[in-house]
Amino acid sequence: QASSGKELVMKTGVNQGVPITYYNLFISGAHVVVASGDPKTADDYLAMAKASQSKKGREQTVIRLAGQSLALQPSGTGYFLRAYAKTDLKDYKGAIADYAKVLTIEPQNAVAYYNLGNIKRDTGNAQGAIHYFTKAIDNQPQYVDAYINRGNIKDDLGNHQEAIADYDKALEIFLQRTISIKAQGNAYKILYTYKLDNIYYNRGLANARLGNPRAAIADYNKALGLPPNHAREYNNRGNAKDDLGDTQGAITDYTKAIAINPQYSEAYMNRGLTKNDSGDYQGAIADYSKAIEINPQYTEAYINRCGAKINSGDYQLAIADCNKAIAINPQFAMAYHNRGISKFLLNDRKGACSDWKKSLSLGNQLTE
Repeated sequence: QASSGKELVMKTGVNQGVPITYYNLFISGAHVVVASGDPKTADDYLAMAKASQSKKGREQTVIRLAGQSLALQPSGTGYFLRAYAKTDLKDYKGAIADYAKVLTIEPQNAVAYYNLGNIKRDTGNAQGAIHYFTKAIDNQPQYVDAYINRGNIKDDLGNHQEAIADYDKALEIFLQRTISIKAQGNAYKILYTYKLDNIYYNRGLANARLGNPRAAIADYNKALGLPPNHAREYNNRGNAKDDLGDTQGAITDYTKAIAINPQYSEAYMNRGLTKNDSGDYQGAIADYSKAIEINPQYTEAYINRCGAKINSGDYQLAIADCNKAIAINPQFAMAYHNRGISKFLLNDRKGACSDWKKSLSLGNQLTE
């Protein structure tokens, strides 16, 4: 028996991490003087390195100046500045070696552990990232960013409940700081709302992945209460509403996401999925087409458009979309699956069986 042609569902979100933190030169009480025009001391070179660090494209200059400082007098600050610049240049091996030097001099430097965690994350070492984020927290229990990023890694690994616990802790610490916000400048307030938004957004993702869409919606609502509103929250709140069967609410949220970011291909894709599930196949096809226009390599959009065309009875056009998806990714099992459905409905039984066998060989477990 042929499948209904329901397409591959691709309603997803991406955790938002907090990037590598710039080292506060005075965190350990180190004395750094203002550099003179003719540097002579280790502190002079450090001050020049710090000044250069704030200017994009000056990484090699920072490395050189920090190296000159270290040649005169080893310091945690010098190694830190050099490691930070090496990270920007994606010299992760060199950065790791320099952070190790920092920790030899300053074994309780939580920021160094945190930055090592980000490097491990960016190089695909999830367990290493968790280890270093945990070390950062051990040495600085109020380290909000470390909780956020450790939560992200745990969520990506499928440990959603543990991730939520990290986000809860980050939120608990962060909300305690609210009282002092009014005394801070605008730059601090912007950073504050950015981080708070990330906590609610990431916890919303974890709740959604844990199968708790109502909790996810509550988190996205919190995030959307913070300026400025982001398209991602509307998109993911739409996903959660769709999971609860609130079709119109989901479509409204996807439409809001698109209004904020007209190039948001995933929002078009998700709105298309919801329209398709409600029987609006032509509306779904229009949304999938827009997603493909924005991202011509969007294989899932081709497959979903193929499914909508099958549901509309346009079997030849459906095959054309599956062919495009296969051309982009020859290992895409669902493309063969949907193409097989189209061929079956066109009475090409042999072609259908061939495609379904290929789909099964690639790991698709759907029955035909």
